[in-house]
Amino acid sequence: MFQIKPISILVPYKFNDEKLQLWTQKRSSSDELSGLLEFPGGKVEVGESPLQALKREVLEETTISVQHAVLLKSFEFASGLVLFVYLAEDPHSEFKEAGYNSIEFYQENLEKIPPNNKEILNQISTYFRAFRLMCK
Repeated sequence: MFQIKPISILVPYKFNDEKLQLWTQKRSSSDELSGLLEFPGGKVEVGESPLQALKREVLEETTISVQHAVLLKSFEFASGLVLFVYLAEDPHSEFKEAGYNSIEFYQENLEKIPPNNKEILNQISTYFRAFRLMCK
């Protein structure tokens, strides 16, 4: 039986004027997701941990070496897909400035992101809302 490989993705983030911004790249592919804004990452290969796959994929896609990433959550979809979502703060803007948008931008433009990323945005929003409350 065919099994879908798990996927690890990174959500680079930073704060500009106290506003949360997330980094995405435009997908270039021959499928229905081509042209959508997505977080960097990819498939977990045999023998890799989700974090190892994340670091390898982000380096391949962006040439940026991820040093620190925190697992936000793993998602299991009805299709059998397992998605590991990691967060990494980007205080020195290693990721291209042009790829950053406010979380509100993504929430208001859901047609520009892959369907599975909608739940990820909800989780990120909840996480940072709780984080800000703890810091007060």
